[in-house]
Amino acid sequence: MAIDFGRAAQGIATGYLQAKIRNTEANDALKANTLMRVGETLIGQTIPNAIEAEKVRRTNYDNLVSSYGINAANAMDASGFTIDKTSMDRLSELLEKNELDAETLKTANFETDFNNRYNQRIMSAEEKYNPILKQLGVDNIGALGYNTVEALVKPTETTTKDTMTDTVTQTPIEFDSMQLKDYLTAKPDEATEGSQYRLRLNDIQKQAITASGLNAKFSTDATGALVVTDIDEASQNKFSLVSEISSDIFAKQPNRTDYLNIGNEAATRVKAIEGFAKAGNASITNYFNNPEVLKNAPKQDGRIDFNSDAKVYPLKDGSLVTATEVFERSNADLIKTYVMGSFATKRFIREKFGRGYSVFFDQIDDALDKQEDS
Repeated sequence: MAIDFGRAAQGIATGYLQAKIRNTEANDALKANTLMRVGETLIGQTIPNAIEAEKVRRTNYDNLVSSYGINAANAMDASGFTIDKTSMDRLSELLEKNELDAETLKTANFETDFNNRYNQRIMSAEEKYNPILKQLGVDNIGALGYNTVEALVKPTETTTKDTMTDTVTQTPIEFDSMQLKDYLTAKPDEATEGSQYRLRLNDIQKQAITASGLNAKFSTDATGALVVTDIDEASQNKFSLVSEISSDIFAKQPNRTDYLNIGNEAATRVKAIEGFAKAGNASITNYFNNPEVLKNAPKQDGRIDFNSDAKVYPLKDGSLVTATEVFERSNADLIKTYVMGSFATKRFIREKFGRGYSVFFDQIDDALDKQEDS
């Protein structure tokens, strides 16, 4: 019997194709099952965990902004300290042992900020996950479900043009380091720190007192504290205020390398307050000594009654106001300084403005007391 090679070949081919189809179906089923498991993990765990991690990072960053400012928070985030509680705890330990150079950080020019880095993380995640999501029939899930923040990409070059030659020059911008370690200095031990602080404060206050125009003698007691003597009695309020201001500035900026300038800054502030007070006194004295104003002013015991509510004092536009309103209009900046100032500030302003006008400051104090009691 003759063999039908054609039919035999067809059978072999059919068997091969059927086996191939079964193998392909098995592979497809395996890929589908694998894809389904990957998809379940991605959508059920990976993406939600990433979203939660970003929320934690944003919360930690916002808290650092509140405590240290935007630039410091950006350096801390770029150094990885906002990732989780463990990293934040490590940051706290680091800051306990080191001083943060807040002044340098304030003016630092960084190449990226929190939003730039946040968007970059989203783009990287989308490149990784979107191919899988598309195979699952999901085009995208809105930047992995995050609330996307638009951020401008900072330029990396500055462009200048020579107007004479029309030559255009591009210069790379130099960005500051974003490594937090570059803005930290180790704290000295408490004994050294206390001694150094006291010595610097002594020097600052000597400078402040001298720069404010006061004559005094300086010495130190057994503890190393500054002792100031021979201050004229009439200058006590000025001495108290310039000492207070210089101490306050130094307490807020103890790491300034130009710490002696703090004394000059304190003296400048005191001189400015003194100038406002004296100018205010001269202005209001000239006003109330005007013969027409003096003639119409309410009197008590032969003197102008500044407490009177009578509107008899003319302004330039012809409208009439009380004596208190004349004072307020002439001394707005000084009054603001008085209201917001310390007890030493108030005493100094009263002294320099003159006792004859203390009634106006009494009125301010009464209003402040009523406000506190209300």
